[in-house]
Amino acid sequence: MVRRRRSGRVAAGAIGLGGRSSDERHADVVAVAWRLDCGGRRRGRPARADSRRGAGIDEHADGIWTVGKQIAGNTVSIWMLEQANSELAKTLEVAGNIERVATSIDTRLATLAGGSNG
Repeated sequence: MVRRRRSGRVAAGAIGLGGRSSDERHADVVAVAWRLDCGGRRRGRPARADSRRGAGIDEHADGIWTVGKQIAGNTVSIWMLEQANSELAKTLEVAGNIERVATSIDTRLATLAGGSNG
């Protein structure tokens, strides 16, 4: 069995490995790990620092989640803007073609109208 100090913490060198079964050694290691993880406090009494630390972690996680959603939203917006830009470039090209054809028609009509009066 693991020797404990009055504070509940495991004493240094308290785990003896000689003549013990692996299950007993495993139980001792688990007990030590649990004590280290819990900071030596008794079960059922969470420390205030742990709850504040947990709240801080939750706040950071919420912040990361919010930023992630903003990045995802901006990524979608950028993609939509790229698609709109591509379609507007095609529309501009077609409008240029229409302008050239209209100018050609206007020139031809002006030529025909001038030739019939002459």
